[in-house]
Amino acid sequence: MKRLVTLSTNCIKSITAALTIAIAGYCNLLCDHRWIGAALFSFGLIYVCKYKLNLFTGMAGYVTLRKTPSFIVSVAVNLVSAFAVGRVLSCNHKAVELASALIVAKIDNNIVTTLISSVMCGVLIFLSVDYYKKFSSIIGIVFAIPIFVLCGFDHAVADAFYVGVAGEINEIPVLFLLTVAVGNIAGSTLMRFLLYLSEKGQNESRNV
Repeated sequence: MKRLVTLSTNCIKSITAALTIAIAGYCNLLCDHRWIGAALFSFGLIYVCKYKLNLFTGMAGYVTLRKTPSFIVSVAVNLVSAFAVGRVLSCNHKAVELASALIVAKIDNNIVTTLISSVMCGVLIFLSVDYYKKFSSIIGIVFAIPIFVLCGFDHAVADAFYVGVAGEINEIPVLFLLTVAVGNIAGSTLMRFLLYLSEKGQNESRNV
């Protein structure tokens, strides 16, 4: 019973997280000014952090072996939920047109380009979340999120939403979304490791 409650809570928090990112993505998609759209995208991660929702890109750097099963559930629920919200919002023809052009361009990239893009996004997401965890400040989010949006880095949940909005694509680009998800996780994990080494080095230098 306890496991069922834990699973359902995880799913609810993962669905809610995907919804906030979908709304942020929708706003960014329809905003006529890139800078404003990029800044407003921060809304999604701010509320994810404030309400402690389960967004896998924000969780990736902190996953332990024990937490791996629940993390995998969050990945799946995030992606499916974001796609579903995208399908609901595909009633807006302008959004469909913009999302289609965006996703076609992303899919046309080779796998190396996609991986690099998603790793860089993972790095920025981890920095945002880690700064919030350590200092209870959204300043890291406000700076890092617009950077990843303006640079066009790939965020798996946002991309799943855009795929859902586009809709007219013949088949769901599952391989593309999985590649982005792996890259996001790798980027977050890499930055967590680099910061660990940095802090360890600083502590050792103080003790010398």
